[in-house]
Amino acid sequence: EIFIIIIVTVIVIIVIIIVIIVMIFIVIVIIVIIVMVIIIVIITIICHSWICREPGLDSALYAHSGNAKPGGHWGHRCDIVIVIVIIIVIVIVIIDIVIIIAIVIVIIVMVVIIIIIDIVIVINVIVIVIIVIIIVIVITIFIIIIIVTVLIVIIVIVIVIVLIVIIVTIVMVIIIVTIVIVTIVSVTSAVSPLCPLGARESCGDIGGHHLDLTWGFQLCPGVSPDVFDGVPGVPQTPDPPIDP
Repeated sequence: EIFIIIIVTVIVIIVIIIVIIVMIFIVIVIIVIIVMVIIIVIITIICHSWICREPGLDSALYAHSGNAKPGGHWGHRCDIVIVIVIIIVIVIVIIDIVIIIAIVIVIIVMVVIIIIIDIVIVINVIVIVIIVIIIVIVITIFIIIIIVTVLIVIIVIVIVIVLIVIIVTIVMVIIIVTIVIVTIVSVTSAVSPLCPLGARESCGDIGGHHLDLTWGFQLCPGVSPDVFDGVPGVPQTPDPPIDP
């Protein structure tokens, strides 16, 4: 009986530890989701704000390209990144909900085991007599073996689940950070200080000559090179001769 009471105490301690782990895990998940939402807001602001527009350059290019949009931006490209981040957030939330449900089920099972053990203890105390001592000992040993086996299995399952969630969360955060870094690097690397795709979208696939292949767009026919005066690093190339 004393041994069973010790086992019950150990189970209670394990349940308390698991509850603490679940609470910490929930807090971590909430923090990760908040960070992802902040990242989505930042990307949205950058992609759809005045920072991603070059009014002077766009208006000059717009005058010579039929399909270009004045004040062009690359917001719809950022929307793709935002959708990816949102999908990742949804996946993480679903995984977290499933794991939290699984852990709650484990805790319920442990509580049921504790109740059963308590009932067994009470029954043993009430009906314990010399005639049934051997039977009680056998039943107790059998119950102890089952409880220990179940506890080991439950602990292993909980550890594996927590490790999987931690790994998935870390991988998702790394993916999101990589996307943000690549986006920022792309934004800060071309003709507009923050918008390399803006000029490309404004000029479109219009004929003309390459200003510089690394810039990712073509100079529209008839645009004077002085349109690009003051744009850092843009080579000033003359217009191609126009066929009379």
